[in-house]
Amino acid sequence: MIWIFLSMNHDFKWETMINYARQKDTWVNEIEVSQLIYKFDMQRLANINWIIKPKLDRMQRVCQKIAREIIEGGKNSLISENLVDNS
Repeated sequence: MIWIFLSMNHDFKWETMINYARQKDTWVNEIEVSQLIYKFDMQRLANINWIIKPKLDRMQRVCQKIAREIIEGGKNSLISENLVDNS
């Protein structure tokens, strides 16, 4: 889920990111990418042996927000989002 990492660590516009991806692979379409991210089954990540386990419910909300922002093409609002419990 590279989109989550990018959105939490870099300041950018989603339109720019989709355009970069489209330059590398012409099939990239913001609607399809948005749907893939929105519908991703977080339970598929439950079996990973995480060093620090992320909160899957929070990760699901982040994916839904990313999906909406991709369609809007605006500024990434998730920079510095925290998906793990450091306690």
